[in-house]
Amino acid sequence: MDPAPHLAPLRENESTWDATINGAVQAYLDAQYSHAESLLLVALETAKVFGPSNPRLSTSLRTLGVVYEAMGQYAEAERLFRQALDILEQAKARDSLEGAAALANLAGIWFVLGRYYEAERTAVMAQAVYEQMNGEREVNYAKALDVFADATMLRGLYSLARLYVERGTAVRQKTVGQMHLSMAQSHSRAAELSILQDQLAEAEPRLKQALAIRQCACHGEHPLIAQSLNALGRLRQLQRRAHEAVSLHREALRLQARSLDPKHPERATTLELLAKATVAIGALDEAEPLAEEALAILEERLGADHLRVADALFTFAELRARQARWGEARLHCRQALSITTRVLGARHPRIAGHLDEYSAILRGADEVHAETMMSAKGSPA
Repeated sequence: MDPAPHLAPLRENESTWDATINGAVQAYLDAQYSHAESLLLVALETAKVFGPSNPRLSTSLRTLGVVYEAMGQYAEAERLFRQALDILEQAKARDSLEGAAALANLAGIWFVLGRYYEAERTAVMAQAVYEQMNGEREVNYAKALDVFADATMLRGLYSLARLYVERGTAVRQKTVGQMHLSMAQSHSRAAELSILQDQLAEAEPRLKQALAIRQCACHGEHPLIAQSLNALGRLRQLQRRAHEAVSLHREALRLQARSLDPKHPERATTLELLAKATVAIGALDEAEPLAEEALAILEERLGADHLRVADALFTFAELRARQARWGEARLHCRQALSITTRVLGARHPRIAGHLDEYSAILRGADEVHAETMMSAKGSPA
């Protein structure tokens, strides 16, 4: 029997799947996430033609998970990354480059969700597969290294974190080059590490490089560009250039409005950063609804015990102190410290920084209280 009639439809499905995946990636770069989702659902159906153990099926699921992560649908992204791994397990192909990529994606989403132990453990599994398969030639290996970098930064192990950042950067430089979109992640992490070590001058050129890469690689007004603007805004706030920070966060919020769900956690982060910056310039009436909305979104989408909720509570505390609502300021500080202690442990190095922040907020409250009392005493009867 001539195999040609049977091979022709298979080749056609291969071409269809390739074209659909490429179209979905392009839609992702254009921040057209709903369109990317639709294309990937088509790719998923096409992949089923090749059989339940074909790697195209796990790749389709994993890529759809990446899109859902960008959309802020973290639980759905986690489910798809797990499903991709299950398919590879059944095909006895978990110890493959596709399996390592799925493990790295799963580790990344767990870190976003605040499941730090599971994230690091899964990144170790991904790293083991990559090293077994000469993974330094694969750009996705950098994703696992990113998780290690984030985990060690969180623990205050900055020298070790720098090694992971440098390794991830080297993998990306070797596999995709200096101007690839994923290089922005390496520059952003290097900048974050410099900020944590109070090396603000070193952070700025890294953040500007990340922004330039994203502006070049992403088409139109993309939320990844908003991430870079937020990072620059945080730096400006630390440099006591709060008015510039406000402008950067406002622009980030405008970009996010075009493509992100109003309750996306990344949008909530922008609201919180903008609230912090507007408190710094004394625009307290503008800051209040921003802080309230940010806190509500983060609690709903990430859970009440997430570290990003703690950050939002500290911002709220600072606002309440500036409003001379001292009882609420202290309450929010204690809530934030309680979350941080439960998640990281009482001896974590981050606790000392938060205690300093708590003291600074309460000092500010005492100063406002003293000014209020002096004004009251000086007022005519």
